[in-house]
Amino acid sequence: MPQIMPSEFLGEPGLDAEIMVGLPQDHASSNSGEYSNEHNGAPLGEPVAHQRSSSAEEHEKSAQRAARVAEKNRRAQKRFREREKMKKATLESQVAELTTKLAALSQEKNRLENRNNILEKVVKLKDEYITDLESKGPKLELPPAQSNLNEALHDFYKVVMEGPCPHNDGGNIPMSAIQKTHKAYIDALAKALVEGAEDPTRPAHKRMCDLVRADRAVMARIGLLSDKLYMIVASQQVMPLDKPIGRPDMQHWKGVLDTVNLSMSQKEAVLAARHDLLSRMGSIVADRQPLVQGIAANAEGGDFSKQYERREMIEQLQNNLKEEYRAVFDFEVALYQTILKPLQQARMQVASYPWPVDSLAICGLIAAERQSREAGGSFEEGAQQMEADYSSLLTGLPEKSPFRMLAAPMPVL
Repeated sequence: MPQIMPSEFLGEPGLDAEIMVGLPQDHASSNSGEYSNEHNGAPLGEPVAHQRSSSAEEHEKSAQRAARVAEKNRRAQKRFREREKMKKATLESQVAELTTKLAALSQEKNRLENRNNILEKVVKLKDEYITDLESKGPKLELPPAQSNLNEALHDFYKVVMEGPCPHNDGGNIPMSAIQKTHKAYIDALAKALVEGAEDPTRPAHKRMCDLVRADRAVMARIGLLSDKLYMIVASQQVMPLDKPIGRPDMQHWKGVLDTVNLSMSQKEAVLAARHDLLSRMGSIVADRQPLVQGIAANAEGGDFSKQYERREMIEQLQNNLKEEYRAVFDFEVALYQTILKPLQQARMQVASYPWPVDSLAICGLIAAERQSREAGGSFEEGAQQMEADYSSLLTGLPEKSPFRMLAAPMPVL
């Protein structure tokens, strides 16, 4: 193969010209074609336009998705704000309700504390009075109880009649003599009130105080001597009338209460004593029911263990009855010995005669008055509610129950 020298190759002007001229022309032709196709819409430029159109559509879809997400977020935020607003309103309502309840409870707490303070004072005065009577009065281990009862009635008779008792022979004082003494006691109180017992400077005032003190002393002595003796005396319906008459209604006792003219502190003391009585009676009645049922269930006899259980329940029932008596006696001591003033007791007994003082009715009227004042209800509704409360406790109690006697007791001798 012949060798071509570079000098020979470069030295041929025709070939050099062909190479030098041909290459730029082809390149220029190629570039010119691409430029022409891009700017003149030649078929080679279609992919670029399609790319741009797709990019615009994707951008529009992306914008739509962003708008939908933004709207969704806006609605979610709106619902969230509404829920939070409802929660806030609910919490504010609950806070307001709890605040109202707290204020009511605070008021009730203060009222109960005041009543408790009054009750403590009443109990203290009652205990002091009973202690004083026990130290000065007759002792249980001295003469028999019946003799002490006769002595107490004789002392009362001497104050009322201003002379010795004709039945002071050691025997039992007949009920007719007790009724006569009671009638004389009421007449003497009425006479003292007419003669101006309200004025401490008048002799009628001293006479009234002597009568009331004698009345309180005889009832306290009878109560301290024996619960049985107290029940015998207190269960008697002393009504010195030839014909029995029906029991008065609430209007009668309202008139009696208005005559007594109790102060607000005295009314609160009466309600405190009543609350203590009803609380004790509720517990006593609840404890008594299973005892009565158990005794009735074992009444047919049975083995030794059953009879022993029956005797145990009978003893418990007797103690339960004594607790009832003590609760009633403590209430009467608080009412007559510590709360009422002598003038108020005299007015109450004179206004109540010939009926005995209905202590439950008096307390119920005071409670109904306060309830109507605090709750805004009518006085009649409060009185009916108080009567219903008493009726629930009276149900099932024996006829001569100490608590039942408060609604129809023997007047203070």
